[in-house]
Amino acid sequence: MASSIPSVLQKTPVLIYGMGIAGQKTVEILQREGVAIHGFLDAKASPGQTIHFIPVMTLEAWLVKNACLRPSVLIAILNEDFLPQIPAIRSRLIASGFQNIWDMQELSMLWPEASAEVAWFYREASEWNRRYVYLYESGEFAVIADHFSFAHQFERYRFYWQEFWLLLASSLFICGKREKAEFVLDKYMAVHGLKDIYRYVPLAQYVNAKGWTNGAIEKTLFVTEKLAENRLFLDVLLSGKTVACVGNSPSELGKGRGQEIDAHDVVIRFNNFDVGPEYSADYGEKTSIWVRNMSPGLHDRSRPFDAILFAQDITRHLIPETSMLDRIIRDVMHRRIPVISIPHEFSVKIRQESRMSGYEMPTVGCITLCYILMQVAMKSIHCYGFSFSQIHAVDPDSPQYFKCTEPNRSIDLIRKVHDFRKESLFLLDLLKKTGHIQI
Repeated sequence: MASSIPSVLQKTPVLIYGMGIAGQKTVEILQREGVAIHGFLDAKASPGQTIHFIPVMTLEAWLVKNACLRPSVLIAILNEDFLPQIPAIRSRLIASGFQNIWDMQELSMLWPEASAEVAWFYREASEWNRRYVYLYESGEFAVIADHFSFAHQFERYRFYWQEFWLLLASSLFICGKREKAEFVLDKYMAVHGLKDIYRYVPLAQYVNAKGWTNGAIEKTLFVTEKLAENRLFLDVLLSGKTVACVGNSPSELGKGRGQEIDAHDVVIRFNNFDVGPEYSADYGEKTSIWVRNMSPGLHDRSRPFDAILFAQDITRHLIPETSMLDRIIRDVMHRRIPVISIPHEFSVKIRQESRMSGYEMPTVGCITLCYILMQVAMKSIHCYGFSFSQIHAVDPDSPQYFKCTEPNRSIDLIRKVHDFRKESLFLLDLLKKTGHIQI
């Protein structure tokens, strides 16, 4: 393969833009062929960070430290969510004086063997991480914990499988296998320190008890404490009340039920709901409780609510980034809005029941509606925007009544993740069993 290396890569140290799986595998291949690596560039780099003993810096930090040096740059990004950012990255590099810049598509023409190896490894490693994240968020902690034998491969995959080691350690703690959990976590921390530990509540609690902490871990623990305090608040809000549960299906368009919806004591809405002028006649404006998932791409909300309900339990879910913790802290401390989460055990139960009905991933609306029906004594609940009685009259595959604007999320992806036809049938069966629901 050495003879296939582009000549410009042999003449100069190379900077790799992107410290993810693709970037790390590219470095492995280049080093194997004797190419000098100057460092990683990444917008999420932390001061003093290294990977494989190679420094990782933001572009701005690198320019300060290397004012006159402009080596070749290989933009090693294969994640589809970030591919649209490559032109902007290239523009910033050019504006900073870099001239020799390639991305992975250009590398495939210059050096197809290396490109193919990186692409294959990226797919395999990404699928590995996705599989275990799915198991974790589905509550299959025992399944993950049973893979403790993989710990002997830590030295080989300590960088590629960063997420997996955290998933494994957290699952072991949850399953009560403390000694094994400590073994995995000690190995992880010896290489990565406290990086990303805040995303896993069991790990954050463990390291804090040991006296190791940072700002992100402290935020996780604060939010966890507040969620525990507010767990029973939903029952207080809804007991004896008339409730409108307003989904995001387009089934209400043109029906003019907005005033009817707003007449309820409590109105519940989901994720990126829109109550703008173009929709208020059909969907109303009143919002008492905002139910949301853990996606950092959801719109932030400035309007006051009686409560914010997370459909996932943070104590048994991955926290995507510190900005979400900052928002929760802001809502709790400054806006005095109670923040609640649905218990993890209940979400797992609904997932198991939905699986028996033939579909894998219930929506936030489905989990929330099930929780309210089974756990809270309301005066009445009316459902809107769930495509129930209109299942044959309206396209049930239309995911929402408003335009999708969530970053990195498309209509096709929503349809791929959720089966709205099967979910409608699942919820209809539940509504019939409760007997006091009107659609």
